[in-house]
Amino acid sequence: MTNKVIIRDRQTDEILAEGVLDQDVIVLEGTYYFDPRCVRLDKLTRTARTYTCPYKGVSFWIDLDTEDGRIENVAWVYEDVKQGYEHIRGHIGFYMRTMRGIKVETV
Repeated sequence: MTNKVIIRDRQTDEILAEGVLDQDVIVLEGTYYFDPRCVRLDKLTRTARTYTCPYKGVSFWIDLDTEDGRIENVAWVYEDVKQGYEHIRGHIGFYMRTMRGIKVETV
């Protein structure tokens, strides 16, 4: 049974985020939302770029800073959410699959 989720930088294998499901990590709509205390924010940059979800509200994209440059849109954060989504406010969202720049592990 999976109870821990780890997000790694695909290039360096460094851990970017690590948390326990239902404790540090919320699963919602194909996304892992990490408590920000579980995320290495020194490797990630919150941008001014936004995405508007019709039900959750406005999110800000987060880029990954690597030795070779910046990889855009690897994560996001909702700072002001619509009613019913308060539990993800301030949490860092990552897709539940490996993608450009990051890989996802469950243990």
